[in-house]
Amino acid sequence: MAMWIPPLLRRFVRSERGVALVEFAIVLPLLMLLFAVTIEGGRMMWSYQTVIAGVREATRQVSRMVPTDICPSSLPASGTYNALVARLVRESTSGATVLPAQVRLDPNAPQPVTADFTCVSGSFRLPSTPRVTVSAQVRIDFPFQGIFAFVADGIDPFIVTTISDQSRVFGS
Repeated sequence: MAMWIPPLLRRFVRSERGVALVEFAIVLPLLMLLFAVTIEGGRMMWSYQTVIAGVREATRQVSRMVPTDICPSSLPASGTYNALVARLVRESTSGATVLPAQVRLDPNAPQPVTADFTCVSGSFRLPSTPRVTVSAQVRIDFPFQGIFAFVADGIDPFIVTTISDQSRVFGS
């Protein structure tokens, strides 16, 4: 014998009103996560490129300031130009800040920006040619770190990376 179902309940079970809203509520968190990851990826790449430009500019400036006849006996001491290159990585030559707000030199590094000099033998028509290498250890913070903490626990809200550039010393 068939069970009798009241007409109101039968209409409620067969009704498709609100189905789109329920589907949207299920998909919305995934869309928000995809949007946040896309924005974060773009901001991180922009920040990374800005730091690369700062390190490259600092390397160019130092390679123009150091005399070309420093090899091999009169290489500058290891920390001689560190304060200058740290300022050049943070600011442009005009003094304007170039690093975005979410990027800073790593506060946990003992020396976040360094300038090292080496002599390369037998290149550029000289017996020994000086080269400068500028390295910067930076920390890039994620603005949407709350969304990532909500989705996956244990993700760091920042990335620490080292960016280096090398140039031949052309002299002043």
